[in-house]
Formats: sequence, structure tokens, C-alpha cells
Amino acid sequence: MKVCALATTCPGCSLWGIAYNEQLAQKTKRLKDLFTTHLDSIEVKTHSAGEHSMRERFDFIIKDRKIGLIDKDRNFIPIRECLQLTPKLQEAFDLLSQADFNIRIGTIRLRASSRNQIKKYGLWLDFANNDIKNLLIEKNILKKLSENFFIEVGQKKKCLDESTFEAEQIKLKDPKMQPWFHTYNYKTHTPIDLNCAVSSFTQPSAKTAKLMTDIIASWLQNTELKVWEFGCGIGQYTFSLLSSGHKVEVFENDEFALACVKETAIHNHLLEKLTIHAGDFQRPQNLEMNEKPDVVLVNPPKSGLKNFTQNVIAANTKKIIYVSCYPESLRTDSEIFLQHNYKITNAHVVDQFPQTNHFEVVMLFERVDI
Repeated sequence: MKVCALATTCPGCSLWGIAYNEQLAQKTKRLKDLFTTHLDSIEVKTHSAGEHSMRERFDFIIKDRKIGLIDKDRNFIPIRECLQLTPKLQEAFDLLSQADFNIRIGTIRLRASSRNQIKKYGLWLDFANNDIKNLLIEKNILKKLSENFFIEVGQKKKCLDESTFEAEQIKLKDPKMQPWFHTYNYKTHTPIDLNCAVSSFTQPSAKTAKLMTDIIASWLQNTELKVWEFGCGIGQYTFSLLSSGHKVEVFENDEFALACVKETAIHNHLLEKLTIHAGDFQRPQNLEMNEKPDVVLVNPPKSGLKNFTQNVIAANTKKIIYVSCYPESLRTDSEIFLQHNYKITNAHVVDQFPQTNHFEVVMLFERVDI
């Protein structure tokens, strides 16, 4: 197995040097240890798309004209090559490394479109306001980068107005939705492009995302199920469900992500089967339910479901599918499900983050009727 030259210093990866099969075994054991006896009778299946070179998006730090990462002791580690990146994203990294950002410190996100739908690379600059202002006034760095990158700026996802490149100062304009990512239609076995911003949250790789979508699709093969989805983001699971004939109600607090979902639904003629709820559903609130769902699919942040757990229980659904990047919060939420007559019937580890301790879990809970 190829080993990164920065394996002993870079904070991005911690398992270089451990055989990959052993990495997978360690992650499976960690999940089983968390759930003690609840997984004793279940075969926990492990899925991988590769040992490295899969990431189509990655966040880096720019500090003193260099690109790198910050370690646990707050030391900056410069990087010239990252084995986690796809070859295409490494090309973007090499191009960006030529830019001379005269800032003290800032965060960037690099992205390559998952199906090569967009010719340019994506670049999100999350810098201090004054640093952004100086770049807009200086112009030359951003103009040069714009030859190869579609550039977004700041938390509001603003993009450069190229019509102002010859003005005294470059102006910003409203965010732009573009198909940076994709999911799958399991009826036609064709991709569905997903609208989003460079700075939008997506899974790190379309290959690993498909592993999870495949698992969920295998559990929901009946037509026209009523599905609730908590934490839909830009719709990775939403559109595989809709295109399979299911009706989906989504619950999401990111308004831009929901605008992207709506745009994608319109483009694919799926809006009729989609209901959108906007709000912070981790906070206590009563949901009006016209129909109880057959399935609840939850994909919460690291903090878990919090108060939405009570809405899931109240729905009295037959199946709960839980996707988690943080098994500890999954374990906390699962305790409530187990106390309300649900049992774990399937569990999968998806190694989205090889060479690190992180992994994704896709777990199926089914109601036991007493």
C-alpha cells in the first residue's frame, strides 16, 4: 500500500502504515463495542471504494502563503501533495498552490464536479472580511484564479461578478446553484445531478456516497412508500427515493440546501412527490402529520437527532434508517429507539475516510409489534 510522505506529521490521516483490512476490522470492532450485545446476532457488513485517492472535495488552511492543515497542537503543517485527493482534485490543488494569497490565515474548500459536469474546479474562500475586501480591490489574484476556478466567497456563498473584472473593484453577486454532485435513479440506473454550491455540504466522494445510497435502496424496494427524511441536505438520498416512486417529506434547516433540492426536483419533474419542511428540527416542536410515514430516514449532524428523536417515535413508523458519521451519537439515539420496541436488524460500516479513524454507519431499525 502506498504511504503518504507526511504520514507521521499531517493531521489529516492517522492510520497510514496499518494494513487496510486491519483498519476496516478496527472500525467494525469499534461499532460493535459501542452497541455491546445489540449487534451480537447481526453480521456487520463493511464497504469500501478504495484505500485513498477518492476525495472530490477537501478543506485546507492557507497560512503565510502556504496550503496545509492544522494539527491537534495547533501547529500548521504545509502540504504539497495529498494522497486522499482524486487525481483531478490534486490538479486543482497544484494550480491553487501557485496563487500568492497575502493573508495571515484562512480556510479554503476545493471541489471537483463528481461527473465532470462543470469544466472549472470549485474554490470557496472563507477568509476574514478585510482579506476578502483586499482581494476584491487587488483583483489580479482572483482574475487569474478564475481562469480555472469557479470562486465563492464567505459564508453567504457569494460568487464573483466577472462583468466587473475591469472595474475599480470586483463585485460579488448572489450564490449560483450548479451540479457539483450527483446521486442515482435506481429505476433507470442513471445518475441524477444535484444542484448545490461549492461550499455546500456533500459527502466527500460520489463513489462512497453511492455505497450508502445502494444500501438504503436495497431496503426500500416496495413502490410508493411514505418516507420522512431528516437532514436531507442537497438531496443525495431524497432523489434516489423520489425517482424510485416513493413520496418524501424532508426536514432541513439549511435554506439554501432546500432551495437546491427544490430546483433539482423541478428539473427532474419530481416536485409533486416532494414535501419540504424548513426549520431547526433538533429543537422541540410538534409536527403536523397528515399521513404517518412507512419509513423514517435520518442523517443528522455529529450531534445526533436531539429532540427530533421524539418525533420519530411519535411517527410509529415500521422502519427507521439511521445514517451517521459519528457512531457515539447514533448509540445515544438508538437507546431511545430500543426502548420503544425497535430492534436493530441491519448494520453497515462504510469507509468514507480511509487512513483515518472516521467512518460512516448505515443502520436499520425495525419495529417489533407486541
